[in-house]
Amino acid sequence: MYPILVKSWSGDAHRVIMDIAISMLKHETNNHLIQLTRTRDFADLRKWLITASKWADETDAGDPIRAKYHFVHTSTSCEPYDAARDCDGGVCLVTGIKKHIRTMVSAQSSPSQRVTALKYLIHFMADLHQPLHVGFRSDRGGNTITGVMPYNRDLHSIWDNALFYAHKGAHYKSSKFLKGPQSYSMKLAGLIGDRLKQSTEDMIGQKDLNLGKDVEALIVDILEETSSQLTCPLSYSLDGVSNVASGDTLGARYIAQGSTAVANQIMKAGVRLAKLMDALAAKYQDNFADLPRATAEQENMEKADIEARELRKAIKAEEKKVLDAAREAKNELTRNALIQQAGEIKERKANQAREKNENEAAERERVIASWKASKTDAESNKGEDDKATPVLSKKEARAEKKKALKVSSEDNLHRAMC
Repeated sequence: MYPILVKSWSGDAHRVIMDIAISMLKHETNNHLIQLTRTRDFADLRKWLITASKWADETDAGDPIRAKYHFVHTSTSCEPYDAARDCDGGVCLVTGIKKHIRTMVSAQSSPSQRVTALKYLIHFMADLHQPLHVGFRSDRGGNTITGVMPYNRDLHSIWDNALFYAHKGAHYKSSKFLKGPQSYSMKLAGLIGDRLKQSTEDMIGQKDLNLGKDVEALIVDILEETSSQLTCPLSYSLDGVSNVASGDTLGARYIAQGSTAVANQIMKAGVRLAKLMDALAAKYQDNFADLPRATAEQENMEKADIEARELRKAIKAEEKKVLDAAREAKNELTRNALIQQAGEIKERKANQAREKNENEAAERERVIASWKASKTDAESNKGEDDKATPVLSKKEARAEKKKALKVSSEDNLHRAMC
């Protein structure tokens, strides 16, 4: 896993792009930026902007998340930009530029927010024109293609630095980068034709910078131009047949074509940055002028939202009351039904108990009557028995027994004699 590095055009290249853009800004834009940056005059503004052009690299160095905003990866087959495939989790050069443009045109952004957005924009617009900032994911925009000769650097660094200095050294050896009309930046600015200025005017002027989709379309147009015209056919191509690999040596033709391409990209970046800054300043002024009306409309919308919420709350309250009443009525019916059911059960049990008691009482009456009847019969029979058989005393009973035994003995003797 390779670390994410914040690498881009050399500091000189960023400053040249910014210097070209400054030379083309409208007077109204200069005044707007002087007020925003709190600089004294145009000379002070120029110094501020040129210094700020490298600020993003220094600020984002070592931060793996913010570093992702400095590039966008593309497919090795050079297909058109696909956000889901090429913008890592929605964090890439496209979304970075889009985010800061939105901040710059918003009348509700604070001055400090707009200053930060301006610093990022002047840097990211330059990065968008570096062919290997829209390079392949497979080699991290040429960072892993190392030891490329004759510079003995990775391919990304060659396009960041070596080819830039090769162009200046081949064409403007004595030129300073920024000082005076004979500086390298002003000599490049002098090569910019009306065709590039007009095409840039059309490209940016046709987009509504208040609309995110228009802003993204503008960024993607530049990205795909860089990718299709330079990244695929030139930056990665060693000889028109095979791609540059680690340890390869770049030929004189590659270096000449690459250095010329870098100079052209610097000029395009400068013109487009100037036109974008003009458009951003104008759009912000329009949005700021519309702010009272927009604020009133926003307040009306918020008031309408509050009223709608209150209405919804009132409706919900009424619905709750109806539901509670229905629930209460249902509960009342349930309670009444349960009370009625309990009464019926109680009455049934009482009837059963009463019936049981009545049955038991009847049985007792029957038993008592039967007992009384049997007792009466016994008493009646006892009286009769008393009359038929007089009760003998013990003495009389013994005498009668002896008499009976004697009679029996005489009977038995008589039977024997006969």
